[in-house]
Parts: sequence; structure tokens; C-alpha cells
Amino acid sequence: MCYTRTQTMKSEYHRHCPAIFAMACLCLLAGCQSSQQFARKVGLAEQPKRPGNFYLDEETIVEVERVALLPVHAPAAGLANEAEIDAQFLSKLTATQLFEVVSISREDLARRFGQRSFSSAGILNQSLFNYIQTTTAADAVVLFDITSYHPFQPIRVGVRGKLITLQDQHVLWAVDELFDAGAQHISRDAEAYEKRHMAQFPTSKQHDSILMSPSRFIAYAAERCILTLPPNSLNDNF
Repeated sequence: MCYTRTQTMKSEYHRHCPAIFAMACLCLLAGCQSSQQFARKVGLAEQPKRPGNFYLDEETIVEVERVALLPVHAPAAGLANEAEIDAQFLSKLTATQLFEVVSISREDLARRFGQRSFSSAGILNQSLFNYIQTTTAADAVVLFDITSYHPFQPIRVGVRGKLITLQDQHVLWAVDELFDAGAQHISRDAEAYEKRHMAQFPTSKQHDSILMSPSRFIAYAAERCILTLPPNSLNDNF
């Protein structure tokens, strides 16, 4: 009798064994999926902070092939390194690979119009659009302003930008944002940006924080604004 009962118990165990094994596998898979979902959420939290205050005519902007970039307008900021700032905005815009980008120098503008830069918020004369179109054969012009500049800790930089067609002066893209390093989410995002771009900085500067370098913080602000353009090669960095 005991033998028969033992055999029956063994039989029952073997019959249910595949089901138990399957249940265990499902639990493990659920755990893996939960871990993957958590990792994805963490990954999303690491994404760059794009400005929320922007406008984009995505249907029309894809028709633009060549753009002219004017010097950054920042008369109130008193920037001593205008050439470096202009180069940073040019580099970020070119890196999108959305357009062929040609730049117009401050000297050329000064000779032709008596001023070294133009504000994106100002009234732009038709002669300026004609000059840009004639000299660059561009479809549109890009203008950037440094609207706010506080170079001491915590650094604050305001950036405004516009993309305007030369033919009919239609605004295809506009952005206006203030980047305040005193805000924790901005300082963390700026430091994450610097880690990705550390290789481009000279060795002598690698020990300084981006939160103490106005020019590098401006480069960070420029990239974040330019990320509001249609999907482009800059997005591949993240």
C-alpha cells in the first residue's frame, strides 16, 4: 500500500513538474521585463532637456536646402569672444546635417550695413534679405540672439533663434529659452552634455566644470535650442 502511494506521489510530481518549471520561467521573464522597463525609464530620464518654448513649421522646413547663418547678436552681453561664440553656433547648426550652412562675417555686415549683427526680434530690412540671397544663394537665414547673459555663478544664458525664408520672409522655426545653471535640472543636463563632449575641450580645461565656463555653457544652450529642429544627426548623440 505504501509502495503504491509513493509511486502515485512520484507520478503526480512528474506530471506537475513541467507546469511548475513553466511558472518559474514566467516569473523570471516577468522580472527581466520589469528590469528592462525600469532601464528604459532610466534611459529616458537621461535624455537631453529640450526647450519647451519653440515653434516649428515641419512641413515646409524640409524644403530648405541651404541656409545662411548671421553672427550671434549679443550687444548687451559684451562678449569678448564673439568669434568663438559664432563658431560654436555654426558648429552646432552644421552638425544637424539638415542643411548646407554658410556663414556671413561681422566684417561683411559692417561694410554693407554699418552694423556687425542683427537681432532676430528686430525689423529686418528687405535689402538685408536681398544681400544674403545674392551673396550666398541660400533659401533661408538663421539668426541667434543672446538675450540674457550672467557669466558669474550660477551662469544664466538666454538664447533666441529664428529661421526665416529669404524669398517671402516666412518664419519656419523659432526658439526662445533661458538656461539657468542655478536650476538643478539644468545644471545636471549641462554636466551630462559636457561628459559627451569632453573630447573636444583642451586638456587644460577638462578639470574645470562647464558650470564655471560661460563660453562652454553657451555652447550647451545653443545645442539644446538647435535640438528643437526636426530629427537630425544631433539626436543620434543621445
